[in-house]
Amino acid sequence: MKTWMLLFFAAFSGIVFSQSHLIVFKVEEKSIPCRIELKTDVQWEIVNGAERIPIDIKWGKDSTFKSSLPLFNTYFEGKKEKGILTGEWVDPTRTGDYRIPFQIIGNKVREFDTKVHVPVHAKYKIVFEDDTVPAILDMAAVREEFVVYGTVLTETGDYRYLQGEPFENNRFYLSAFDGTHLFYLAGQLIDNKIQGIFMSGKHYLAKFTGEADANFELRKADELTWMKNPKETLELKLSADTKTERSFGERDWKGKVTLVQIMGTWCPNCTDESRFVKSMYEKYHAQGLEVVPVSFERGTDKQVAFTRINSQAKQMALPYPVYLGSGADSPQKAAAIVFAQLNHVMSFPTLILIGKDGKVKKVWTGFYGPGTGVHHSEHTKEIENALLKEF
Repeated sequence: MKTWMLLFFAAFSGIVFSQSHLIVFKVEEKSIPCRIELKTDVQWEIVNGAERIPIDIKWGKDSTFKSSLPLFNTYFEGKKEKGILTGEWVDPTRTGDYRIPFQIIGNKVREFDTKVHVPVHAKYKIVFEDDTVPAILDMAAVREEFVVYGTVLTETGDYRYLQGEPFENNRFYLSAFDGTHLFYLAGQLIDNKIQGIFMSGKHYLAKFTGEADANFELRKADELTWMKNPKETLELKLSADTKTERSFGERDWKGKVTLVQIMGTWCPNCTDESRFVKSMYEKYHAQGLEVVPVSFERGTDKQVAFTRINSQAKQMALPYPVYLGSGADSPQKAAAIVFAQLNHVMSFPTLILIGKDGKVKKVWTGFYGPGTGVHHSEHTKEIENALLKEF
């Protein structure tokens, strides 16, 4: 077993997670179970593998409840009736009335079935039916807990901490809910082959196929996006608030080392990256590091956009302002306009490193968060090393 496989497995093995309840989301005819801890009546905790997301519950009249979920401007609302908790997850950042019903139930403790043959650890090269670029499905089974942990890595990021169960006939599922994404991946192993479906909330479903491949690697994150003309200086026109515009150019970059983030408050990989970038700022700001986050929000209402941006920035205690990039009705279209000097913006997040000479040195597409184990460690170390070369 390769070193990185051992490190990935070590991140999950030997940890007994308390799984007292399941929050079961209903998407059409599919029931998607995720894990939730009911600490008290007013404090619950979403559980995705090693990730914990605390949420405060506010109770109203007639046993109704509501909770704003951290960071992502979504919320729960529901009721308790005859001891049963039901409700809806509401995402107002999406178009339409985006609601997914759920019920919270007790989680039965199971013992590992001898008929289950999910490997202790395996790495699969998979392809989704609507894409031609392969991804990586990395899974580790912990028999003592009757749990499968894993993640999916793509060239634009990762699907964070996934957790689920194995079943008979080499079937399994993995799921996660983080407040902005509801992920569900179900599959079956046939020898070294794999097939299944992947769902994201109620807006995306795709089949996938693949095979075990311990040696498969994705293209490098710093080889996918670049300046069309590397001799040019990055020029930006951004909104500092609802009424104030701010331009950035050579006079802002020269003599400093700057990280420019392309992000969105709706994007969990972006929040993972923001935590890391904040740690770099705190570590190297005294040496001249600056950070310019540019958020691209859903919709065209600047007031709504800055409400979301400022709420997330405050929760994350960011020590620098977050700007708004705009010019179109979707984050993808707006980013292509604001960052027209790049060959494309293929991922949220995208991170741009500008050196003291004012020129773009590197661009990293996507971000591998802590749910990817050793991939996260390698990716963040690469960025930090590149930073140090510029001081």
